[in-house]
Amino acid sequence: MNAPKRTIVRDEVPGCPLPDTGAKAAPSEPTEETIEHDKKRRLEMDIKRIQETEELVEIPL
Repeated sequence: MNAPKRTIVRDEVPGCPLPDTGAKAAPSEPTEETIEHDKKRRLEMDIKRIQETEELVEIPL
């Protein structure tokens, strides 16, 4: 019975550096972009909920 071949995985290959991923926030720290995205999503959900459940009245100007 033949043993399966194994491939050695290394962090770096000489002459081929890993791409720079940049500084990212820790998973426990939301980025400004995700905070803004969440705010917009909640606003859209609130607007839809109000439109579906509340009776809207036109206000004359």
